[in-house]
Amino acid sequence: MKQVIVRVRDCRPTYTKTIKTFYFYNYASYEFDAYDYLKDLMPGQEIYIKVGNKYAKFISYEDVENAMREDDCDDFGYELYTMLQYDSSLNWWLKEYLPLY
Repeated sequence: MKQVIVRVRDCRPTYTKTIKTFYFYNYASYEFDAYDYLKDLMPGQEIYIKVGNKYAKFISYEDVENAMREDDCDDFGYELYTMLQYDSSLNWWLKEYLPLY
């Protein structure tokens, strides 16, 4: 069975520790649930999205803050949502790898 593994990890200079792990078995569940699970990202943490053995994406708290500065936006949640939902390469791999429903 194909799955996408999404981990929230605490990244320190000497180690990386997984805090939470989520599994998505279809694209619809990722699209509707991923942001709700990941919206409470804290400083020093990152989101690791692994699409099978084909693609991986990292989104750190600092990356979201940098995107907020570049877009002149004040809403952390909005920037995180756009990074999770509207990244074209991530969406392409998700749609190619997972069934839609």
